[in-house]
Amino acid sequence: MLEKQVAYRVALLYKGVGCSVYSTQQTRRSRQAVGLPDFYVLHPRLGGFWHEVKREGGKQSLGQRAFELTCRSAKVGYVLGGVEEARTYLTACGLLVGPTMTDLTGFRPIPIDAEKP
Repeated sequence: MLEKQVAYRVALLYKGVGCSVYSTQQTRRSRQAVGLPDFYVLHPRLGGFWHEVKREGGKQSLGQRAFELTCRSAKVGYVLGGVEEARTYLTACGLLVGPTMTDLTGFRPIPIDAEKP
């Protein structure tokens, strides 16, 4: 699967739980900061976090790794990978409950106004 296909599915998952997804993906060389992740994701209850999309077997560049480490040291959310990693993050944050599988069947988004357990 191409990285842009993975990105599309990741964005659909986030939107499905009430997130706004802002893409920073570039198809050509740009002037944006080296290592800037593909998505900045915002949720009304969770706040914001970054997602660097990678297809299976994809590797981070040195700039992407440096950005991830900066986020982690600043306690800013950062997800690396595809749909499965996005599901894991959303589940850990309490926005998604259900088994892990390759499609959205069996997942139930938690309403935005629901209290965390």
